[in-house]
Parts: sequence; structure tokens; C-alpha cells
Amino acid sequence: MDSLPSLEDPIDGCAYEQWLDWDYQLWESPMATAYRYLEDLPLANENLEREQALGQLRFIEGPFPGSNLTYVEAPDLPTLACLQERLKELQEGVTVKLVVV
Repeated sequence: MDSLPSLEDPIDGCAYEQWLDWDYQLWESPMATAYRYLEDLPLANENLEREQALGQLRFIEGPFPGSNLTYVEAPDLPTLACLQERLKELQEGVTVKLVVV
């Protein structure tokens, strides 16, 4: 019977690839963390008609076959500004930062 590995032992190649492909991209990456955080918030303002909405966030999980990439996409800067304002209204204490790479 094999003994259980120590938590200090390095992860072997196959297990590491599995973690990167599944757990990390779906749940633990910064993009996936933002996805899971935002999907549970009441972001829509019920007082506005759909036609009045400035922009819509796109929640993307596995954008193509074989991909586990999980992220949220905003179509433009005004949508991000509205997201920041809504997070303030909800008293979330979160700041949206634009990072250009």
C-alpha cells in the first residue's frame, strides 16, 4: 500500500498539470476568483429597464472546447465604472483596477 505524500512534497508533473488545467483555471486563478465573486452579487439594478443599462458583463467559463478558462469580461470602460459604483452601493469594499498588459 502506498503511503500518502507529505504536504511539503513537490507535485509530480501529471498532478500539477491536472491542477493547472482544472482546479486553478476553474476556481483558484485571480480571474476565476473574480468570476465566482461577481456571479453571486446582485449586480443588476432593478430600477432600470434593460434598455437603460450601460453595459453588460460577460461571464465566460470554458470559451472553447477543451478550455477551462474562467473569467469576466467588460465591453468597455464605462461598464467598469458602473461596476465600481455598484460595488460601492453594495458596500463590498472592492476597488476595480484597470491593468494594461
